[in-house]
Amino acid sequence: MKFDSSYDRAKAKRLAEDLQRRFRQSEMEGPAPMDPRMSLPSSPVPDRHIDDPNVYRQDVLNDLLDWSLTTKGMARAFLADTRGLVVAERGEAGDWHMDRLACQLSEGFEVLARCREEGTPPDILVWRSGDWWLGAAHLLLAGEPLVLGLVSEEMISPPALTHLRDLMITRLSG
Repeated sequence: MKFDSSYDRAKAKRLAEDLQRRFRQSEMEGPAPMDPRMSLPSSPVPDRHIDDPNVYRQDVLNDLLDWSLTTKGMARAFLADTRGLVVAERGEAGDWHMDRLACQLSEGFEVLARCREEGTPPDILVWRSGDWWLGAAHLLLAGEPLVLGLVSEEMISPPALTHLRDLMITRLSG
């Protein structure tokens, strides 16, 4: 009696060669191309800086959030500290509970940082939740890191979110 054994080296070699040939012939689908018309804020960046002695810090934060809301489809914007407490919030649309969302985003960045070998959080997160797009950016500011949270009816592109984050860091770094 002869058994069809997995120890048959000739059969294993033929199977491996066949799989390699199939792998070379198959083509994986590439990523979807980025829309070159990505949405950016339509108004100029506010010119007030956080280190100006004649201006309140909250006014600068509100100006920056109002500026981010001029992006097509943007409904809500907020800044939260690393514990998830909302520092500033702007916008009206949607049935979002901003305190809860801010806490979850801040905690999400911390969880993702623990998952990485270097222990650094990711720079940005973008995902879809029902009809809404959510974006979060980690603002690594000296002394007080913040989380920028955005809620939009339009897709938030990672390059646009990175652009918003970088300009906010520039304005908030005294």
